[in-house]
Amino acid sequence: MKLRAREKIGMDPEAITDEHTAIKLSIRWKLIGTMTGLMICLTVILAYMQISSQTRMLEDALNKRIELMKENLIERGKSVITNLSGQVENDIAAFNFSGAMEAVSSRVETNADITYAVLMSSAGMTMIDTRNPEGGLKKLAGVYS
Repeated sequence: MKLRAREKIGMDPEAITDEHTAIKLSIRWKLIGTMTGLMICLTVILAYMQISSQTRMLEDALNKRIELMKENLIERGKSVITNLSGQVENDIAAFNFSGAMEAVSSRVETNADITYAVLMSSAGMTMIDTRNPEGGLKKLAGVYS
């Protein structure tokens, strides 16, 4: 009935049908575009959340490993110090000062984890310093005291 009314006005009925189809397709494509955009946004947001979560978990695991390695290094250092101090005590008790110096120097040379060693008296005087072997007795200040 609408078609007949439009024919009476002078409008082409096929043009009306094409226009109606174009409007239908336009709405359809708008909905498809909107849904695709929303899905892409959701995917990007979820990917970002997953990546940041994984990064946080890996950082936590790395920090735990670093702490564990520090504790392990400290324990190994305590073990080396205990062993070396017993050996140096025996050498000093026997008045074998050159043996004490040799024990400290050889331990520094053979152990890659030890950079230098300083043997101090209870008064704070250096007895052996592997960084400065010819330094003699002197009182250390700052870091060592």
